[in-house]
Order: sequence, then structure tokens, then C-alpha cells
Amino acid sequence: MAPDIATLPDDPAVLKQMLVDSHQSITDLQDRFDKETSILMEQIRLLRAQLYGRKSEKVIPQDGPRPLPLFDMPEPEGLEDEPEEKVHVSGHSRRKRGRKPLSDDLPRKEVIHDIEEKDKVCACGCELRRSGRRPRSSWTSSRQKSR
Repeated sequence: MAPDIATLPDDPAVLKQMLVDSHQSITDLQDRFDKETSILMEQIRLLRAQLYGRKSEKVIPQDGPRPLPLFDMPEPEGLEDEPEEKVHVSGHSRRKRGRKPLSDDLPRKEVIHDIEEKDKVCACGCELRRSGRRPRSSWTSSRQKSR
């Protein structure tokens, strides 16, 4: 609460003491505010880590991850270098990849997709020619599908 000018004392020493006291209370409030802010920022960081961080069931110790004792274990006794047995595997052939060819007794018909004569001329005036042939086998049933 701000003091009224009429109620302030006229003695400069008392005024100086009031100024020091108000400055101290402001400093104390600022320190308290900084502590609360740091606590809240740490809570936000932890919540973000839980929400967006790594998702694993592994538990990481507080003092950091510890390496596994892989090479600290004693070797079992009685193990000696045994000669390795060699296994010979005969060669094998793989199946041909892709679809099996259709049988030769199925009917075949050649379908040519032609374009109009006016579209066979290029913009520069050159005549377009047939580019290539891709043979393709497909089979369609001539029976009606029952519904």
C-alpha cells in the first residue's frame, strides 16, 4: 500500500529506513517470483518430455544410463578350441520370378490402339511413327458374373 504524502514523517533518517525496508521487500518478492518461475518452467519441461519425448518402457536411472558389464564376466571353464565341422551344401536352382505364362490353348487376339491421322503429324511437320510393341497376355472370362 502506498503511503500518503501527508502521513510521511519529516525526518530524513526515518524516510531512508522506510526506503531500505521497501527495497528489501521488493527484492524478497523478486527472489520468490524467480524461484516459483524456475519451478514452473521445470514442470513444463518435464510435462513436454512426457508428452513429446521418447516413448519406451525402459527405466533410466537417476544418475544416468549404466553400461552393461559385457566383458567383466569370467569365461566358463572347460571350453577349448574345438575344430569346426564344415558342412557342404549342394547348389540349388531358384524358381523363375514373375507370373506363370498363360497356357497356349487359350484364345489370343491382337488389339491395336490407333490414333487419328491428324494426330500422327508432329507440330514441326514430322510424321510420327509407331514406337514399339509390348506383348501382353491377359485373360478375361467370357461368362457373365452372377449377382
